[in-house]
Amino acid sequence: MSQDPRALLKQAEEKLSRGGGFWGFMSDKSDTYSTAVQLFTSAANAFEKQGSYVEAGKAHERAAEVLTHKADDDLDGNRALIKAFEMYLKAVDPLNAGRCLKAITDQLRHFEVKYRSDYIDRAGKLYAKMANMYEDELNDMGAASEMYQAAVDASNSEKYPLQARPLRIKVADTAALHFVSLIDVDGKTSTSYMKKAMDIYATVAKEIYQKNPSDKLGRSCLLKSGICLLATRDSVYFKRIIENEVPFVIPGFSITQEGLLLTNLATALRDQDLQKFAKLVTANRTNNILVEWHMTMLRTAGTYMADIDDMNEEMKKCERLWLQGEQQKQQEKQQRDWGQENHQFSRYQSSSQYQQPSQYQPSSQYQPPSQYQPQPGNYLQEKSLPQPHHPSEKPMSQPHHASDEQDETVADAIPFV
Repeated sequence: MSQDPRALLKQAEEKLSRGGGFWGFMSDKSDTYSTAVQLFTSAANAFEKQGSYVEAGKAHERAAEVLTHKADDDLDGNRALIKAFEMYLKAVDPLNAGRCLKAITDQLRHFEVKYRSDYIDRAGKLYAKMANMYEDELNDMGAASEMYQAAVDASNSEKYPLQARPLRIKVADTAALHFVSLIDVDGKTSTSYMKKAMDIYATVAKEIYQKNPSDKLGRSCLLKSGICLLATRDSVYFKRIIENEVPFVIPGFSITQEGLLLTNLATALRDQDLQKFAKLVTANRTNNILVEWHMTMLRTAGTYMADIDDMNEEMKKCERLWLQGEQQKQQEKQQRDWGQENHQFSRYQSSSQYQQPSQYQPSSQYQPPSQYQPQPGNYLQEKSLPQPHHPSEKPMSQPHHASDEQDETVADAIPFV
């Protein structure tokens, strides 16, 4: 049976208060602090099971305070503080989580000086978790972009560029999404986020191309950069993309699959061809070239030529037609496969090497049992069918007897009694 977490908190506070008196001064306080920390941790776990994540975080913070300031165990205190931070993330409480994250980061910087180790790298993962909360739970792309940038700064991107690259792309993705959310509200601020995203995409694409020109991630970054230009809904950018005047960092990008898609999208926007635009988006979404990020950006770009509701309706229509076409292709493929299998089987049967197994060939000498053959006349007569036997009766079959002469000889040999 689980204990009441509030009763555990009360016991922990009483344990600390008794340890502060005269007798507590004379005795060893390590056991007192250890017991109090255990009680605080048990209370936090009980709160977590109940779904009270804020109370669980506060209990972990209280345990971290005892460990850091009274037990002089700053490493365990930092671990307890990280547990409190994770509870605040579960509660989707950005204020308490941010306050806790700042305290954790200050401690990690202190550890770098004290222990001469790269403790600050651990803060990068915590900032990334904070950014995920802003992005997925609160849908605040501006704050998410700032948190991802803090994660990049804490991850020592210059020393470990490969580990920081996904975080840098997330900075650009969230900045671009924040750009489209502000494009009709604050044009100046939104433009700054767009430039930030495009600069990051271009830098990452150039780094990837220099090391591995065939890597698709570099072309994917340039596709995102071009879609940012489309989302501005500026016909000047449409023309520059179509005429290949955008200075993409990868040579020959315009003739790649991503480059051709970007040119076709820009052409559809320039011509205000909603049907062509919707078909391009739908086809490449089903091929996993476009994901949800691209869809959000392209919906904003599509408002250049149509209302958002009309564009969504056209995309749904194209998606239904595409699904019907795919189902028809699948049915035709199955019919072709069945036809090939039947053709191969018929060729196998007509082959001269094929011989039917002898056990399946009917024998000309085979005759059905006489008792089952129809008799002339009335076949329902008793003589024509075997008579059933009652279970209590003996079988109708007669035992084997010797000849009559042998029977008489045996009978003479038996003495008369």
